[in-house]
Amino acid sequence: FNANLAKQTLELTGLDMDVAGAHITGALTGQEILDAPRLNGPLKLDPVSLREWLPKLGVEVPETEDPKALTRLSFSSNVALTKTSAELGDIVLQLDDTTAKGMFGVADFDSTALRFDLNVDRIDADRYMPPPSEEPAEKGEEPPTEIPVDMLRELNARGQLTIGEAIFAGMTFSKLRLGINARDGKVRFHPSEASMYGGQYSGDISIDATGKVARVSLDEHVTNIDFAPLFKDFFETDRVSGKGSMNVKLTGVGRTTDDIMKTLDGTVDFKVADGALEG
Repeated sequence: FNANLAKQTLELTGLDMDVAGAHITGALTGQEILDAPRLNGPLKLDPVSLREWLPKLGVEVPETEDPKALTRLSFSSNVALTKTSAELGDIVLQLDDTTAKGMFGVADFDSTALRFDLNVDRIDADRYMPPPSEEPAEKGEEPPTEIPVDMLRELNARGQLTIGEAIFAGMTFSKLRLGINARDGKVRFHPSEASMYGGQYSGDISIDATGKVARVSLDEHVTNIDFAPLFKDFFETDRVSGKGSMNVKLTGVGRTTDDIMKTLDGTVDFKVADGALEG
C-alpha cells in the first residue's frame, strides 16, 4: 500500500485475499483521492464451486434441474470506482460451460442508474430451473401474478444482452439480442430479436407503470418458423409439420397478469404453408 497525500495518489498492489475459501487477487490505483477519488484496477476470482462456496457465506444453494449446475465460477474485470459511480469493464465471467463478456455498472449511485452491455456465448437456462415436483399437482388454478408497478417505477436501467445460443423452456434460440431501456416508470424491451427453428423473431415490448395500473403493449413477429422441430421441443410431439408466420399487436391494462389477459385488445394474424398433421 502506497499513498501520496500531496499528489493525492494511491497504489494498492499485490492484493491477495481468501474469502471463505475463494481466492481473489487484484490491484488498485487512485487519483485525487481526497478531493474527487477515482480508483481503478484489475480484479480476479479464481475458479470456485458455487455449491461449496455459497453455504460458507450463509447462502442456501437453490435446487436445480441439473445437479451439476453451479459447480464452477470464475471472474475477471477491470474495476473503476468514483464517489458517484462504479463500473466493471472487460468482464470475463465463466459459469459452468457459459462465458459472458462485456461491462456492467452503476452510472449514478443516487438514481441507481444501471448500465450494461453483455455478450454470452451459450446458455441452457433450463439447467438452472428448479427440478419438477414429485408431489401431485393440487387441483385449482394458479393465482395471478401481480405486476410489480412500484419496482418498475424505481427501475433505471439501460443496456443490451446478446446470446449466441440459448435454451429456454425447451426451446432453442440463436443470435438472441435483447435491449432494455427503463426510466420514470416506463420500461421498453427493444430491440428484441432472435433466430429460431429456421425463422426469425422480432418484438417490441413496453410496460407503462406511470398510472395506477400497468399498461402492457406487445408488437411481436415471427416469420418462416419450421413447426416440426418447434412442436417437438415445446409440445413433445412429432405430429405437426409445416412453416408459419405470425404477427401480434396487443395492449392490456391491469394490476395482475389475469387483468392483462382479460383486457387484451388488438390484432393477431398468422399463416401456415405446407402444414400437415402427421398420422
